[in-house]
Amino acid sequence: MMCSKTVFALFLAFAVPAAFAGSAPTEVHIPHLSTASGTLPGISVKHGQQLTFVISDTYPECFTYNLKEKQDAPVEAAKAGLQPGEVRLTTEHDAAVTSYEIVIAPRPGANAECPTGTTTYTIPVRPYWNLAATGGFAHDELRDPVYFLEAGSKTENGATKQGFYVRQDTAAEDAYKIGGTAFVHLYHNTSSPVAWVPISFGLGLNNNETRYLLGTSVRFGPLIYLTVGAAFGERKRLPTGVRLGDFTDNANLLATPASRQDQGAFVSISFKFLEQGLSPFKNAVVGKPVLDTTLAAGNNPQPAAAVPSIAAATPTALKADESLTLTGINFGDPSDTSSVIFGMASSLTLNSKDARVTWTKDKIVVKMPDILKDAPATETARDLEVSVKVGNRESEKKKVTIKR
Repeated sequence: MMCSKTVFALFLAFAVPAAFAGSAPTEVHIPHLSTASGTLPGISVKHGQQLTFVISDTYPECFTYNLKEKQDAPVEAAKAGLQPGEVRLTTEHDAAVTSYEIVIAPRPGANAECPTGTTTYTIPVRPYWNLAATGGFAHDELRDPVYFLEAGSKTENGATKQGFYVRQDTAAEDAYKIGGTAFVHLYHNTSSPVAWVPISFGLGLNNNETRYLLGTSVRFGPLIYLTVGAAFGERKRLPTGVRLGDFTDNANLLATPASRQDQGAFVSISFKFLEQGLSPFKNAVVGKPVLDTTLAAGNNPQPAAAVPSIAAATPTALKADESLTLTGINFGDPSDTSSVIFGMASSLTLNSKDARVTWTKDKIVVKMPDILKDAPATETARDLEVSVKVGNRESEKKKVTIKR
């Protein structure tokens, strides 16, 4: 009997602490200017959990930030000169949401030095499985039979012996047995008020007898679970070799009851008191996307490449042999695959290693070639679009004018 109580107590001791975690706020970090538009890795988050999208490597005074149907996130007032900053978009997750969309668009009337271009991110919500701990009551079919010895006599070989007959008193047996239970339920995160719970495992304690319960449940709202399944445990039986109707002269035959392992159906109603998401058990942080990587030769993970961005092109009008300065981020080091591109009416590409180009990670100085050299004398100026290309990634375009 003491062993049954100990098992039940240990079950609660393990179930309760495991269910405390999982409701803490979670953050998803997205570096704006180095992450192209598209679908990002999915996140796991549960209903009611606070979710914050942290937009880093961005210019809050240059863009608006829209999460789902929310209004623009509040940002600090514009500062003198552009400084990369961070914007936090916080919401409370609803289980009906299957994905989040973040649109980062140029802010009307923003500084002319601001980066341009609209970026849209889609963040899918992965299916989320929860463990819920509940406590309640269960009725099972593992009811003990009631045996007794009925006084009587038996004649054998002409001799009459006084003794007892083994009988069963069905009227004295329990019509039902209700005991306390503790369950762990595995269920899918959903906003439906009534949902199926595929697996439910529990321990029951009934008259100091332990029951092992395995079944399936229906969840009503966030708290109530109706569970049916199979109960496994001990049931009393007659001593070995003894059958109903046997005659014995041993008045203590039933003094020490025997038992056997048996199974039967059960039905239970229980109430949730704690909950735990499965992600922590998979060595992942709830809500934090697992970034995919591309494996190069030698299976070395390669990080996602950054997209170059031009914050400003100065001056906006200049002559041949004058210097055009491009400031921004993610230009990288000079290489054969990095270049400055001039487009529109003219098309010219200058490699980062060209003698007319001085190239650093955040600043490029170009000694302007004489693009109007072969133009008609009547053409005194020409508008160009300038961009920076690093590998196969190209920045936004800035307009400049070349004059004679």
